[in-house]
Amino acid sequence: MREIKFRAWDKEEGEFINIRSFGILENGEVWYVQAIDENERDIDPPYFTDRDDLVIMQYTGLKDKNGREIYEGDICSIDHSEPPVLIRYEDTKGRFIFEDKFYETEWKIDDFHLDELKVVGNI
Repeated sequence: MREIKFRAWDKEEGEFINIRSFGILENGEVWYVQAIDENERDIDPPYFTDRDDLVIMQYTGLKDKNGREIYEGDICSIDHSEPPVLIRYEDTKGRFIFEDKFYETEWKIDDFHLDELKVVGNI
């Protein structure tokens, strides 16, 4: 079974935060995220999502050729492909895909071997 976890990019601080839990409103919107430090202790106060500077990203359950976790929004290079591709969640099919903006194409992540994939950045 795939490990379910999230991180968020805090645009104001310019750093990623690891997320332990979410507060969800009755309408399904995320109200707050509880961040954790490198020792898995809660960071208080929680981050409230009424801010426009917090971008939540889901872990794909996959790692690149260097063992780095791949998250939604990551930019990856593929050994035999130029330019790099974007990892995106496709709501209609419930899966993560590679999105190639240059060639305007998309591929299922399982179309490529992970030993050729390297995370090189994030959007």
